[in-house]
Amino acid sequence: MKRLATLLALVAVLSAAPASAWGDYAHRLTGRIADNELTPAARAELARLLAQNAQLGTPDCPIRSLADAASWPDCVRGLGDRYAYAAKWHYQNIPRCQPFDITSGCAGGNCLTVQLDRQIAVLADRQQSPRKRLEALGFVAHLVGDLHQPLHVSDSGDRGGNDVKVRYGYDPDAPLNLHRIWDRELTERALTAPPVVTPQAINAAQRMRWQQGSIADWVQASWALSSTMVYGKLPALAGACSTPPARPVVVEDGYYRANETLIRAQVERAGVRLGVVLNQALGQKPE
Repeated sequence: MKRLATLLALVAVLSAAPASAWGDYAHRLTGRIADNELTPAARAELARLLAQNAQLGTPDCPIRSLADAASWPDCVRGLGDRYAYAAKWHYQNIPRCQPFDITSGCAGGNCLTVQLDRQIAVLADRQQSPRKRLEALGFVAHLVGDLHQPLHVSDSGDRGGNDVKVRYGYDPDAPLNLHRIWDRELTERALTAPPVVTPQAINAAQRMRWQQGSIADWVQASWALSSTMVYGKLPALAGACSTPPARPVVVEDGYYRANETLIRAQVERAGVRLGVVLNQALGQKPE
């Protein structure tokens, strides 16, 4: 009984810990999927870049693979103020209840879409230092993942769901919010449910379909899902556009079931599309 009590206490502490942007598992899986999508030219340039990992100067947060790169921006949050300037790059609060406007929620260019474009340019520029390009690789891999989590690109006056308290899972008193469970609890459950999502599970038809469109198109599609699925499947929030409910919203298992397939597909889309971005940025012949 004492061991059980200790285990339950540990689980409670872990569940209360701050969530990473679109949990580590989802980001690393996105990187693994993208790695399966690379052209020979892009793979060769990636290998050359990864071989210079020591120049990155973050030994506690190395980038030795695309999976590492995809989770690197969350890892370096623990390095003090060094990368504090990038805190707002992980999201963009585009109003959900107004017509889509990709320029909104982006004061001073400190938002996901603007910084993603800038980091792609740095990554593609072979005149940049290895450190700058490795940093850019991390941000590109991470932000392509983040934009596929609908609450990273939409807002209902609740900071992308961060202000919506929820009750979900085994502990009704755990300090959870809607954004957090989409980053972690719902997503990790969906990705590890049989059959587990793997890079090899994506078929040719899916790949061709998901490779289409621009980054702006992908952002708009993800933004739209916040209304139809994230909020739309919770009756207490379906019409919410400003003030979040005062009481925690109970998230039943049916909500997870309604979104399970979507969550899995979003991570798969992210991986395929990251492959598209990297093939363009890394696969070009140097001038």
